[in-house]
Amino acid sequence: MSRVINLYRQLLRERRTLFNGDTDNLRASLTEIRSHFENARFEQDESAIAKMVKDGQDAAQFMRNNVVQGKLNERGNYGQVLSF
Repeated sequence: MSRVINLYRQLLRERRTLFNGDTDNLRASLTEIRSHFENARFEQDESAIAKMVKDGQDAAQFMRNNVVQGKLNERGNYGQVLSF
């Protein structure tokens, strides 16, 4: 149980970092994360839970390492927003 709660919190932290200042994507990502956890709320099969936890950890790592937020600049183009 605690690994699932820890994963949920980790995903919420990753989305907050990734979409900092973007309320639309913050809201959408929260809805998406919550729906995945709600759909699996009553899962009892340990192997299924382990697979879902692994998938969630992979998603958190993907958000952390592979997703870049773009911001519209004064020239009308999207530029990369760097955050460290």
